[in-house]
This record gives sequence, structure tokens and C-alpha cells, in this order.
Amino acid sequence: MKCRGGSCQFDCPLGGFPCRSGCCRGDQLCHQDTGACEGCLPLQSNCDPNNNLCCWQETTLCPSSNQFGRSGKCCRPQGGHCSSGLDCCQAVSDLQFGRDTCGDDGVCGGKGAYCGTGSDCVDGRDCWGACFGTGIGFRLCTANSDCPAGSLCAQRRCAYRTELPPCTSNSHCPPGTFCQQGMCSVSR
Repeated sequence: MKCRGGSCQFDCPLGGFPCRSGCCRGDQLCHQDTGACEGCLPLQSNCDPNNNLCCWQETTLCPSSNQFGRSGKCCRPQGGHCSSGLDCCQAVSDLQFGRDTCGDDGVCGGKGAYCGTGSDCVDGRDCWGACFGTGIGFRLCTANSDCPAGSLCAQRRCAYRTELPPCTSNSHCPPGTFCQQGMCSVSR
């Protein structure tokens, strides 16, 4: 036992932590009511939203409802670490191009993550795509309304403006932005 902050607590082995009168391993949870150590559930496991037993190396949720089909599954919120889009609660994916919401940096909504809107992205990134259709050339977009009639804003990715392909004319930029020093900017 060790005394810390005026109270005596068990000295737990490396990777363990105190749980009432005992110690839990790093892969367990300390149940708040009983003080018992319980195994935790890894990402993508089925879980009970009323009793979240998902492993907590970092914030991990067990949503009761989720528009992306992640209800009752252990998942990470946008900004949490991931190894695939299935680890993210906001599971946005582009099946045609094999992309999902887990970014190249291993963060849900991070660098290069597939997105539908800017709210899918984290750390100040926005959701950028390119207009696809016949005879329109290259044009960046953030929504279908940025593209000429009959074309779609597709292959969207979370990116900072500075990470976008360089523009060479205003026609490459979404409406309301201008090509300035190779970058689409809001004002001249």
C-alpha cells in the first residue's frame, strides 16, 4: 500500500490501476457501483448504451442511436484515433474509391478522411472535392451546388486549403472564392 493525498491505496502492478480495495489490469474497467474489475470491449464490439463497457484508452462511445449504423457498437467520435472507418462513430465512406472517415493520420475526420460535409472533418479542415461531369475540366467544390448543372461534387476529402491541388484560374475554384497565388481564397 502507498499513501497518496492523505489516503492509502493499493500499489498496482505496472499497467494496472486502483479500483476500490483492489487493482484492475489495463485491459479492464473498474465498475463504478460494485468496484469490481470487468473486461472491457474493444472497438467495433457490440455494447450496451446504458452500461458503456467499451475500452477507454481514449474517449470511446457506445451510442444508443446513430445515423451511420454504429448504434450499440464501441466507436470513437470525430477526432479520436482509428485504424479504419469502422472504428469511427461517424462512419462516412466512399465505396467507389475505397475511402472512409479514418484519415491518413489515423484520426476520425482527420487528414484525407472521406467526408460529406465540413462537420465530418476535425482540426479546422474543410470537406473538399472536385466537380465531375462532361466538359467541365478541373474545379474544386465543397457541395454539389458549387458545380455546373449536371455534375457532382465527388471524391471529397478533409483538407486544409493549403493541402489542395494548386489552382491556375478562378474557374478551378468554388463560387465565391478566387484563385490567388495558386490557392482558392475567399477574398481578393
